[in-house]
Amino acid sequence: MVPQPIVENSFLITQPGITKIELPKGINLEQGKVYLWYVAIPCDDSKNAQLQEILASSVEFVPVSSKVQADLENVNTDMEIAIIYFENGFWYDALAFSIESSSDYLQDLLSSINLK
Repeated sequence: MVPQPIVENSFLITQPGITKIELPKGINLEQGKVYLWYVAIPCDDSKNAQLQEILASSVEFVPVSSKVQADLENVNTDMEIAIIYFENGFWYDALAFSIESSSDYLQDLLSSINLK
């Protein structure tokens, strides 16, 4: 059985930085199932127009525990939400909320995985 893509999408990135990618409505991930995702980034190279960088990762839909949910109900800022998610292993959610925060937490989060 060959795995089939659940989503394929192309878009133009006009500036450097972090780009948010959302699943289309109607796409529901199954709890406990690991999904692989790939991003192909074409590089502008006059010698080889086909040159591209391919990045891959995995993601798993894991429900938030009742303890984490209770902790989230007791905070008020995006930074506090990001910290709770990060401390409980929800890295993508931590990243999303730290981007929304106007603090330096995003840089701290990226530094924790050796990104500058």
